[in-house]
Amino acid sequence: MDLNFLTKESQYYGVYLFVAIVLFQMVFIFIQWLIYKRVDYLFYIGYMISIVLYAFSLYKHLFIQEFPEGYSAAIETFLKQSLPLISITLYSGFQRHFLELKTSSPLLNTRVKWIERFLIAFCCFLPVLLFFEVERIYMLQIFIVVCCIVIAALVLIIRRVLKACLPFQRFAIAGALFIIVGSIPTIILGFYEDRGYEVAVNPHLPLMICVILELLTFTTGLTLKSYYIEKEKRVLEKAIAIQNNNQKQTEIEYLKMRNNVSRKLHDSLGAELSIAKMMLSTLSKEKAETNKKTLSDSIKLIGNSIEKVYDLMSDVNKITPEEINVISSIQTLIQNLEPLNNIKWNFDYKLEEECLSFVKRQHVLLIIKELINNTLKYASATTISISIRHEFKTVNIFYHDNGSGTDLDKLSKGNGLKNIKERVTEMDGQMHVYSTPNDGFTVQINISET
Repeated sequence: MDLNFLTKESQYYGVYLFVAIVLFQMVFIFIQWLIYKRVDYLFYIGYMISIVLYAFSLYKHLFIQEFPEGYSAAIETFLKQSLPLISITLYSGFQRHFLELKTSSPLLNTRVKWIERFLIAFCCFLPVLLFFEVERIYMLQIFIVVCCIVIAALVLIIRRVLKACLPFQRFAIAGALFIIVGSIPTIILGFYEDRGYEVAVNPHLPLMICVILELLTFTTGLTLKSYYIEKEKRVLEKAIAIQNNNQKQTEIEYLKMRNNVSRKLHDSLGAELSIAKMMLSTLSKEKAETNKKTLSDSIKLIGNSIEKVYDLMSDVNKITPEEINVISSIQTLIQNLEPLNNIKWNFDYKLEEECLSFVKRQHVLLIIKELINNTLKYASATTISISIRHEFKTVNIFYHDNGSGTDLDKLSKGNGLKNIKERVTEMDGQMHVYSTPNDGFTVQINISET
């Protein structure tokens, strides 16, 4: 068989093989279109139909012995020149939609559309040239000029697209390059053949080979695109699942904490204050007139305390996990305390709030408040340093004041340090306290993230 595609037999089998490959690809793309309903697939199907028609128009003599009445050289010229340009127009439309140029690069999208309009305009102008019976050689020269303009414009556009495209998009661009590479020798060989020169290979062979290569690169690019889409989909689904799980866990922890605090306030402090108020009310009836004012003031004070307890319960019930921000809360606390004393504050932090659950954020904030409260009450300090840093999946908290210090044996018996230790234990963290009389007070706490 003649591999140069010059004999009638080689052309016959070559065209059949080419059409079979294109039709197989067309069926594959049509199935993809039925599944995804993408516009770019329709453009590609139209492109493949046009190249099949173009192949048959070039080699119609292999399949049809007698041509229909009315078939003329003008119609043949129109088909040979319009069909390849229509193919390029449809392929260009496919590339625009496949690369999503409308959103990713509107300027390039507009330029490509101008090329498509230019090609359509020339196809519409062809019948006018044929009507006025322009000589065949001039028709061919005009066609070659149009092809050269389009090829040059497409090369410049492809060069721009290649600078910022994804791997699967490069396969689509490679397909366009194959079309260009195949078109150039086909145009040159066709021109020489038309002028009567002998050519070594069939002028259309380079283009047909490059079209087949383009079909293969398109399939590869489509497969890669599906892979990347599925990969991104799995990553997104995993991230959403983790986010939803964290949110649910936060809500559960928050509800537990809220109910626990509310129950303790109601069952212990609220109940005790109510009993105290009742007892004082009874005493006020039995004591002398001189004691009534003191007792009345006490009753009023305890009544206010009860109201504050229930206000606190109400506030706790209104708090949502999103409202607790450790860093901003500490900054606000320092800003409020600065005008009230001569303490120098040093606050260093590197923390993403999301790395801690709602309950841990609540614990950290209350620990810092408790430490500051103890310093202001007992230490007579002039400097307080606070550091909260998230490093290597661990949140490290450092607190230091330069106050009077304390005896750790006595300090361990107090409720303040005991509460802090309990909070650290609930967070599965570690706590170290360093202090001696007249030598300041230091606390180091390490807790894991989330």
